[in-house]
Amino acid sequence: MTSRELRVLYESIIKPFGHPDPMGFMTRALIMTEGDPDYIGMDGKRGFMPVDPTRALEEVGVSDVQSLQGNVIAALTMDRMLFESYRTINDMIIAFHFDIGDEETWNSQPKYKAFIKDVDDSRADARLMIYPPRATVKDVISLVSGSDADERLDTKELNFFKRLMRG
Repeated sequence: MTSRELRVLYESIIKPFGHPDPMGFMTRALIMTEGDPDYIGMDGKRGFMPVDPTRALEEVGVSDVQSLQGNVIAALTMDRMLFESYRTINDMIIAFHFDIGDEETWNSQPKYKAFIKDVDDSRADARLMIYPPRATVKDVISLVSGSDADERLDTKELNFFKRLMRG
């Protein structure tokens, strides 16, 4: 998905849904599938946020987890139910992605801790994918002033930026 498509999904569905960790939701999806709504894992999980179709049907009544809409609705609903059960975001994340028993929590095994750390460490990158920074004046100047600007810009673009810089 493009940055624009990710932003539309985030702002129109995920944030309004009232997810307890909306940016974490996006981060997990980007870690697991790189934002590919057509993802199919070796374990049978499918969609933008990998969901087991059988589990989604049993837990939330969603039968289509391959379509973006069905997948996101199932995953958001499952997250909310898990958050209500476990009461912490980290436990919700682990319960969603791993088959754990009631006695286990996110800090009970190294693989769970590593996954939580990966999600936390990747949040800034996910935010940049959803909200890419705009070019600054310094970016434009360095592009136009760079020795290889002629190779990166066509003549029309280069002339435009040169006129812009001259005022």
